[in-house]
Amino acid sequence: MGEKFDLIDNELHSINIRLNEPKKDSWLKKNVTLVISIVALISSIGFTVYNIRKEIVKDSATSKAKKSEQIVQLALKLTDLAEKNAKLAAENPNVDASQLSVLLNYQRMVYISEIMDLMKDAKEGFPPDIYALIGNELKLNGQFEDALTYYKLEMDNAHTAVSKVVANRDLGGIYGILNSSFHNKDSSDYYWAESIRYGNTFSGDQKFIINGYTYKLRAGDEFYQGRTAFALQMIDSAKSQYQQLHENNMAKFSFLKMLDQMVEFNNKTDIKKLFFFLAGEWNTVPGSRAKAQFHFSQNPNGWYCYFEMYAGRNICCSLSGPIVSSSADHFTFSLQGIKKLDYPTQDGDRMKVSGSIRIFQNGSGCESLKIIFNELNGNKKEFVVCKNE
Repeated sequence: MGEKFDLIDNELHSINIRLNEPKKDSWLKKNVTLVISIVALISSIGFTVYNIRKEIVKDSATSKAKKSEQIVQLALKLTDLAEKNAKLAAENPNVDASQLSVLLNYQRMVYISEIMDLMKDAKEGFPPDIYALIGNELKLNGQFEDALTYYKLEMDNAHTAVSKVVANRDLGGIYGILNSSFHNKDSSDYYWAESIRYGNTFSGDQKFIINGYTYKLRAGDEFYQGRTAFALQMIDSAKSQYQQLHENNMAKFSFLKMLDQMVEFNNKTDIKKLFFFLAGEWNTVPGSRAKAQFHFSQNPNGWYCYFEMYAGRNICCSLSGPIVSSSADHFTFSLQGIKKLDYPTQDGDRMKVSGSIRIFQNGSGCESLKIIFNELNGNKKEFVVCKNE
């Protein structure tokens, strides 16, 4: 289309030069009819070019509006997905919960991928809560670097005090993740402080609720990362905000009780802190006798594990399943899948297999895990795995 515009412009320019050359009076007098025709042609071409460009602008605006509408619809589907899944499980008790979990996670990532594709070519920004939604889903799936990209876009498009509070919370949280490649305590502290600064622009109960929730979120992050002393400071800061709420505010008691429950939960067990780090891919450490890979993801029904074991470079066993229990020192996933037989039978070289994995902390931190695989009617295998960054 751009080449057509250039061609038309060149033709118009050429005609205009010929008409305005000096000493052409006699030619003009002899060719009045031709001149009138040329002027009419120029006018016609001019209006045609104008209308074409007008349609392009109109089509571009329509396309942007359609993309925005599609993104909004996909975002609504994403937020409704968990509720619909829970309702389906409640109304159909015979449905396999693990299959529902797999389906839910697949649908989540399909919606996220579609939204991201629609946003790729957009030159203008979208509402910040759309970017936050994508960032939260990617963070939940252990894709921290991709999540950071969308949290930055959230900040770029945050133009109100409320949206700036939320965007700074998100950036403060993700920069504080210890096992991410971009962990930066100074950046984390800065964005958390900015969130409180914007929260202080409000007044009355609204300010106390906004800042109280900011401190609560940070306390949760600190608890999960093992920084208990600082987490308790954040709990105290959150309490000081909620305690300033009017006595007739019905939410005051609920907020304070919620903080006490956070402290109680943290005091019960350290193993559950691993959930904060679990999402993503874990591989056996170099030099391990048995090579395996584990991928953990979370959805509203709980945690889900995909487990592959290798013989050389080939997969010899592939299982998946949901978390089924947790104790003071480990949690357990129930798995089902297929394994390749060393000695093929008349039914083939593969068979169904069931088992469970138990996950323990490997030492005092969360840098590595000890995982024990108990195959039903089979051998027990033990792995030490590290997070794949």
